[in-house]
Amino acid sequence: MILIITLISFVIGVGFAYFVSEYGLRFGFIDIPNNRSSHKEITPRGGGFGIPIALLFVFMFFIKDYYIVIFISIVLSFFSLIDDKISLPAFLRFIVEIVFASVIIVVYKNDLIKSVKFNYALIVVVFMIVLLAFIITAATNFFNFMDGINGIAGIEAIISFSFIAVYTGCIVDNQSVFLIAISIIASSIGFLIFNFPKARVFMGDTGSIFIGFLFASLVVILAKDIKELLVLLSFQGAFYIDCIITIFIRIYRKENILRPHLQHLYQRLIHQKKMSHVKVTVLYCILQIIIGIMSLLFLTKSVIWIVSFWLLLIVLYVIVREKLNKINGV
Repeated sequence: MILIITLISFVIGVGFAYFVSEYGLRFGFIDIPNNRSSHKEITPRGGGFGIPIALLFVFMFFIKDYYIVIFISIVLSFFSLIDDKISLPAFLRFIVEIVFASVIIVVYKNDLIKSVKFNYALIVVVFMIVLLAFIITAATNFFNFMDGINGIAGIEAIISFSFIAVYTGCIVDNQSVFLIAISIIASSIGFLIFNFPKARVFMGDTGSIFIGFLFASLVVILAKDIKELLVLLSFQGAFYIDCIITIFIRIYRKENILRPHLQHLYQRLIHQKKMSHVKVTVLYCILQIIIGIMSLLFLTKSVIWIVSFWLLLIVLYVIVREKLNKINGV
């Protein structure tokens, strides 16, 4: 069954990426480079649509549960496909994401909600739902923000869902999430054939929003406590740390965080250090693999270990940024 799911997902991922690379411009799925872009050529976007389509196909024949989170993630992907076509307002996208995330929390964390409701006031329950929904929404957009150079989002999807597959296949017994992860991995590999090292097509919001939302939702669903939540979130930790620190820096500088920019570390490595897309992507991949492996080791430790690890990563990230600032005289 795993082989069949892998082959089906790979073929669908390849097929949609190829179709969009050949006909995307004709249908208006166009990414036109500007002074903030890391690319110089007009390129079709939306090639990542094959990833949710592959999961939909696999779900219909092989997966018996998690239908709500899969359905919502795919609906969000269709919504994002529209965004790839006509560029919807950021506020509207955020509202849709936070509503969908709230539904995920209410449906899949019902036991936790009942437990909190039994012991605390209703306002605490509402706060918990909003907090977890915000985590999912933020993680969704963090993944989308990092989809800016060849291969980085596709390979991050492969790495993060590979860790999810290891977690659900070897550490906890969750066959459905394991199969979901296999489908995402295989279809992402198929997409990468047309995106790395040279990009003939971009993933687009339809792929990046879908992957970010599905991953964060599964993490929140799987996590039984704060330690597991932090460990599982670490599987996309390289993206999250880059985004979180960049946002705080932009807030400190009184910049509008909703406007496009070139402040992410990967963008600065491309535009200021003149590193190639391949080198930066490989650098982030190696870092993410190290973070993922280290995080798995902390599953048997107390929560202070994973918290300390996150703090260490943040400090190291800030040091690298500061060194880059000095080199460029910022």
